[in-house]
Amino acid sequence: MHKLIKTNEVSEEAKATLKKRVLFAFIMLAVFIPCLVLGGWFYLMLIVLIIGAATYEIATAPSRKLSWFVWAVTFVIMYALVFWIMLKTNFINGWDKFDINTSFTEINLSPIALAVMIGLYLFVVIIKNKEFRLVDACYLIAMTLLLALGFQAALCVRYLPFERFAVIDGFDVNRPEFKYAQSMFLMVYLLIAIFFNDIGAYLTGMLFGKHKMAPNISPKKTWEGFAGGVTLSFLLSVTFGILVAYFKMPMLPEIFTIDKWYWIILVSAILPLVGVLGDLAFSAIKRQFGKKDYSKVLGPHGGVLDRIDSTLFGALALVVLVIFITNGWSFFQ
Repeated sequence: MHKLIKTNEVSEEAKATLKKRVLFAFIMLAVFIPCLVLGGWFYLMLIVLIIGAATYEIATAPSRKLSWFVWAVTFVIMYALVFWIMLKTNFINGWDKFDINTSFTEINLSPIALAVMIGLYLFVVIIKNKEFRLVDACYLIAMTLLLALGFQAALCVRYLPFERFAVIDGFDVNRPEFKYAQSMFLMVYLLIAIFFNDIGAYLTGMLFGKHKMAPNISPKKTWEGFAGGVTLSFLLSVTFGILVAYFKMPMLPEIFTIDKWYWIILVSAILPLVGVLGDLAFSAIKRQFGKKDYSKVLGPHGGVLDRIDSTLFGALALVVLVIFITNGWSFFQ
């Protein structure tokens, strides 16, 4: 049996890199997990810092020196787009009733901020055409919009359960077992789907990878790795979703319950595919600018965007699926 299953020879360099990645991963988890569990302002401030790092990376990716004005516009508009829904929600409900846990209930970008961003970038193109070209403006507009959607979705995934469970009669969203456990299950489910897709693809590809998946975009990705990652992700995310629903602590009511197990199956099958799409999309952008990593801020893991690209796509897909399932797959509700 051993002779029939032939694995690739793993180089010493690959082993050393794997050790560094694992060590650095534990350090990152030591910061991320407490913020995820505590939620509220802890999770919000973590996202604020990640947004800053990600914005810096998209602005430096083209290796073109930007004016201070373009830098300012990029950062201000990014934060304005992400946190627009929080400002809108609390302006309507009244700031005296402000609650971070109910501030991100949907994906909603400000059309005013979008219009201002496009107008300002085009203005710079007109007056500084040699230093800031139309292609630069289009790149920053597209990336700012994409990241804003992804980060808003990442906030929504953590805080959405508070809104969905709060409408249930007799349910107390401030109970510790909900506030610090059940309310984060939706995010944990997403992370299981995305991270174990990456882990499964990495290990399967390293051991069994033979057929390149997208050599011009991501040279190390193989179809064997893709299959291994999607399979591991699907099995573990389905298991998690079914288990918490079985023990009457579903991720969301009326959607991911034990009697509606089929939604867990469907979403679990989609998330790893979307995660791969996000990874390849951001890799294509790096290749366009001749970069291996967006930065070196996370050591062997590269930049922030190198680690969260799949998660942002997955969060956006998860929120969209939840909205569609809740509205009976209608585009008009």
